Amino acid sequence: MYFNSLLIFASFCLRAISACTGFQPEAKLNKSWNVTNETQTTSSSLSALRYQIKCPSYPLLRSGDQISPEEKAYVMRRKQEAKKHVIDLFTRFNIDEINSNFFDGYTPSIAISLSGGSFRSFLTAAGVLEAFDSRTPGATEYGCLGGLLQSTTYMAGVSGGSWLILSLMQYDFGPISELKVNGSWKLNSSSLRGIPELNINFKDSQRLLGDLPTDFPTVTVKTSNSSSSFMAYFKSLFRLNQLKKSNNEMDSIWNEALQFYETLHEEVSQRKQHGYKTSLTDYWGKAIGDIIFSSNGPHDMTMSGARSLSSFANHMLPFPIILTNSKNVYKSNEGHRRIFEFNPYEFGSWEQYLNAFVKLDYLGTKMLNGKSLTGLCTIGYDEMTFIAGTSSSLFNSILSHFWKYMARSKKQTYDSLKTILNVFGLTSCEDINASRYVADYALIYPNPFHGYGDTPLSSTVRNSTDLYLVDGGEDENIPFQPFHQKTRDVDVIIAIDSSSDVDSFPNGTNIGLTSSQYQNSKSFFVYDQKRYAVFPNIPSPETFVENKLNKRPVFFGCHIQSAYRYLGEASKYSNKTSERWLPPLIVYIPNTGYTTNSNKSTFKLSYEQSEMAMMIENGYSVGTYGNNSYDHSYFQCIGCAIIKRELDTSGRDIPETCRKCFKNFCYN
Repeated sequence: MYFNSLLIFASFCLRAISACTGFQPEAKLNKSWNVTNETQTTSSSLSALRYQIKCPSYPLLRSGDQISPEEKAYVMRRKQEAKKHVIDLFTRFNIDEINSNFFDGYTPSIAISLSGGSFRSFLTAAGVLEAFDSRTPGATEYGCLGGLLQSTTYMAGVSGGSWLILSLMQYDFGPISELKVNGSWKLNSSSLRGIPELNINFKDSQRLLGDLPTDFPTVTVKTSNSSSSFMAYFKSLFRLNQLKKSNNEMDSIWNEALQFYETLHEEVSQRKQHGYKTSLTDYWGKAIGDIIFSSNGPHDMTMSGARSLSSFANHMLPFPIILTNSKNVYKSNEGHRRIFEFNPYEFGSWEQYLNAFVKLDYLGTKMLNGKSLTGLCTIGYDEMTFIAGTSSSLFNSILSHFWKYMARSKKQTYDSLKTILNVFGLTSCEDINASRYVADYALIYPNPFHGYGDTPLSSTVRNSTDLYLVDGGEDENIPFQPFHQKTRDVDVIIAIDSSSDVDSFPNGTNIGLTSSQYQNSKSFFVYDQKRYAVFPNIPSPETFVENKLNKRPVFFGCHIQSAYRYLGEASKYSNKTSERWLPPLIVYIPNTGYTTNSNKSTFKLSYEQSEMAMMIENGYSVGTYGNNSYDHSYFQCIGCAIIKRELDTSGRDIPETCRKCFKNFCYN
């Protein structure tokens, strides 16, 4: 009987996502729900609509041989701003003869990479950045790393890491020490309202993209002490809640959930009514924005529009980059990947099959071979909520697998569960029993690269009017690719890994996958007349765990001849033997439990204030290696890692402090 009641309730809610599913309920809404009719609009809601202007005279699309002139100008001024912080930082480091004179004519280019991992990654990275922020009380005392964030040139994220970067942009680069306590992050409200927490005990998101195992993973119900199958879980889900709540409480919960999804539907409908295709990612992005973006600010803030914020205009913000993947491109065994990036000026890919970028301001413009078809350009397409959802749309793929698994069960159960999942946004918007298919990926429509490129690999992008984007973590869960571009000339990448490889902790799998991809590619660098792969060798996950490299910071790429794969004599392959570019040193910092069990499920979508505080506190310890308690020279070793490439290329002697650091922290 409870299924019948549930289906009646579902009919109330389905209209909130009908634009995604195409399902229209027969019953009318009960007036007692007090829901605003979806056809009503207000002047405030209309203000978020995109609109068109006359296209500028300059090109909208360019080849990706170099960074854009705008990024180059920003980075130059950003490094000028950062230099004083670098000098202050190294004054505290007190590394032998390294003083302010060392930085005459030189400012290190530091990049911070934040991995995927939902709110586990978001909160862990928040703690790390709090430790690196000079505005954090006590963070500039001796032995601390406050000021490292102010010294950083670039910052990139995927999935949960991208949420943090976008949130910091939306809050005008406010200090995390304030954001975590002033109600800016409303993590006590689940981004999928109306359901309890899911603790799913199996490999993290990207491992779910293959075929499902015959024995479907166990789902633990937070409201129960016992485990049950996925089916039994959903059958008992609402009954358990109803036993614990009075009728009035249940009405309040349902009404709140319904109102939430109705609001999402209204916001996404604006995009649809304006003639653009939408997908579940549009809803997911709006749901994320409801939690991590300012309730007082505009939820429709664009990434290009963030350039007007004071932190960006004054070059205080490390240049932000958000990763995503394209589903238009097929995976290759030759190192070709599907990585695209958003930055405040452009959207595009460095990969050889495309190697092109379009002005972010005019994303959504109908173009052919880089030129507007009508002379009119769309603006306002690059909403931060859409980008947040795009970088984390792997949730859609996972839910698609849930759906496909359910389709193997009896029709009544399938239909009932399909309706339940539709109600709460837990679907891929794909009904495999029907002919209609609705996208479970993010859509860039029209495709800005339509008609561009002439290589066989670019044909799937060139020939499509739509560009399909999925979670950036599918190809690279830790952003390395943006900082291995020679034109960006990055010295060191500080990589925060909150992946879920084993028991929701990392074990080196993701950084190892990136290494393997680079080993299979044609990219190389030249050192001492020899040719090397551009990414350092990474040990197997088994070796990683055996040597406890997943429990402490590790430096990869310290010693060129032993850390990188040798490819042969440079003179046989390239005439660029005088090229001095070296790939960045990698400071790998894995999430581990210093002060709390930080291996929270990727699918844990709500945190109480106390839980959030504990996760951020643990992240602080992750960034400082337990507040230097495991190695009292750790803060100095971070300084040595920052200047290692300058020491390599300038021929300067390595300070004795740094020699000890490299012995303790360098792999190979």
